[in-house]
Amino acid sequence: MDLNGAKILITGGSLGIGKAAARLFVEKGAQAGITGRDAERVGRAAEEIGAFPITADVSNPEDVGRTYDEFLGKFGGLDCLVNNAGIGIFKPVERTTRKDFEQVFSVNVYGAALMAARAAKLFKKQNCGNIVNIGSTAAEKGFEGGTIYAASKFALRGMTQ
Repeated sequence: MDLNGAKILITGGSLGIGKAAARLFVEKGAQAGITGRDAERVGRAAEEIGAFPITADVSNPEDVGRTYDEFLGKFGGLDCLVNNAGIGIFKPVERTTRKDFEQVFSVNVYGAALMAARAAKLFKKQNCGNIVNIGSTAAEKGFEGGTIYAASKFALRGMTQ
């Protein structure tokens, strides 16, 4: 796959899978922007891998809008959105609260949906573009203490399909 010159936005790109994906995209010639909530960590990761840093929380609609403004201002377009940002709260189901569910779903599901909605508008105008949602095997098989996380990844999987 030729990624030379592709404009790719990766949420949750300062750690783990997101950072590794962004690094690979840049190595393959793509122009990459990464987001994360911790400005210092996003800045360090971006400098290390040659990406454009955007400090933002995908669960905040204002941050989502600003993310697109900054990314498009820098690169002038978007070819691919990688929804990777995610969090987890892991505890026995009897100790989970509504607030726990809201916190995880606001990032893992609503944040991905907000980011995808903005990308879809751009892609429809362009007649091309890709959205990649990073899921988890937890979407297919839960685990002890993973009620909230598994439910959020199941929701993301359904949204993706």
